[in-house]
Amino acid sequence: LIITYGRESASLIRDQIAIGAKSTATNPLARTFHSLAFSILNEKLTPDDPMYLLVSGAEQDAFISEMLESGFDTSAWHADLALAKSTKGFVREVRDLILRATELGLMPDDMKRLAHEMNEPYWTGAAEFWQSYAEVMNLRSSTVGETVIRIDPSAIIVEAIYRLKSSPELLAKYRGAFSTILVDEFQESDKSQRELLELIAPHDTVLFVDSESAVGRFRGADPEGVPAALDRYKSAGAQEIELTTNFRGVPTVQTARLHSESEEAQYIAYQFKRAHLMHGVP
Repeated sequence: LIITYGRESASLIRDQIAIGAKSTATNPLARTFHSLAFSILNEKLTPDDPMYLLVSGAEQDAFISEMLESGFDTSAWHADLALAKSTKGFVREVRDLILRATELGLMPDDMKRLAHEMNEPYWTGAAEFWQSYAEVMNLRSSTVGETVIRIDPSAIIVEAIYRLKSSPELLAKYRGAFSTILVDEFQESDKSQRELLELIAPHDTVLFVDSESAVGRFRGADPEGVPAALDRYKSAGAQEIELTTNFRGVPTVQTARLHSESEEAQYIAYQFKRAHLMHGVP
């Protein structure tokens, strides 16, 4: 199994494997952490196991907006936020806050406690709204007949970890499912993703890390936590291999002496054409 970040990267890797391989696979060989977690949640061990349906970001935004505007929201929002509550930006910020807190394994009560400890006046209202949001989502998940649980992206990995820990049978199945796991861009991982990996990682697990190239902090990446995670693997006998050839370095600087704007335009057009024809740049 290859784990990467982003559906486009996973799709590209799957296509490359399909082109180069001489055999087919029944399950995707390249996935994201969220895709893997979603498959764990929908693994049916008994007929009574629920089915999980993913709530899209747009649907989540619409639902949060509806709750904020319904008049039934009694959350203790700070007075500074009175005008902001009706904006799309505020809705996105609330969704992102819930997402990041969930990824860290926090619950609404934890956020309330942190709001008091860290003197964050805006978090108390957010925690109360989050509690109401979770309760309403649980009510919407119940249907006649089969139980369907609607889950938003922020909770997928945490819920998958909980299910693995609470089901020895499921944990054993996934620990034996992969002979090798390769994780690309491990520096883009967060705490919950690393915990999920440690639960199912086989002996042959390969992590590719470049701590200086982390770019995903805005979506929850925690490169500062990576060294501690690597130390746990190394203490268990993992080998560290340092790759010394830099393929991402700064190219040699070339200087062109141009005497007019016309020459500059022609030179730039030539470089674009050369990159397209000789190097395949779109």
